[in-house]
Amino acid sequence: LSQSYVSSQLPENRPITYRELMDNYNSMKDEFFTIPATLIFRLIDIEVAKVDVADPNEGRLGRARELADGLVERIKNGEDFGELAKEYSHGHRRAFGGLWRPVQPGSLAAPYDVLAAEAEKIEQGEIAGPIEAERHIFIMKLEEKRPRSVEPFEKVQSQIEAKIIFERRKKVADEFSTKLVQQARLANKDEFIDFCVEEIYQRCNRGK
Repeated sequence: LSQSYVSSQLPENRPITYRELMDNYNSMKDEFFTIPATLIFRLIDIEVAKVDVADPNEGRLGRARELADGLVERIKNGEDFGELAKEYSHGHRRAFGGLWRPVQPGSLAAPYDVLAAEAEKIEQGEIAGPIEAERHIFIMKLEEKRPRSVEPFEKVQSQIEAKIIFERRKKVADEFSTKLVQQARLANKDEFIDFCVEEIYQRCNRGK
């Protein structure tokens, strides 16, 4: 019955203005409608500790650098990056040709965080590397780079309208609750009781 009373008091015919929509869009977009930046890349991840050395006196880091330089040269000469990743990468995505799932640049943990900075320097399809990080040497191919963006107003307009309607209803409900408490304290419940009786009568007679 309280909900029925609230509904009866709503200014349902008052239209939502364009300014209301835009004010709400601008206040909501950073929190609700922002699309974070995304990177998609392939990676040859050479872990220095896993590099095979023919000579026990040969340093693994030096051999890893030679391997990385050789791979970059082979890629430049037209060899397939994905196939080379399957053969030489030590990374967890080697079976997929080194292709990582889409990631947000800020979500990359060390030592992979260096890749975000390198991705900013190159364009789609280009190669970065060799990139040295702690115990790793990376060769990265950038597949896609999506900058941070915001959903356009036209795409989220219905969500904004629903929010405005919800807030209007909440305002009326809050005002009614406050008024009801005040009336109860004054033992003046006639208005609400009259409404309840009328609502019960109408509901009982529906469908007859």
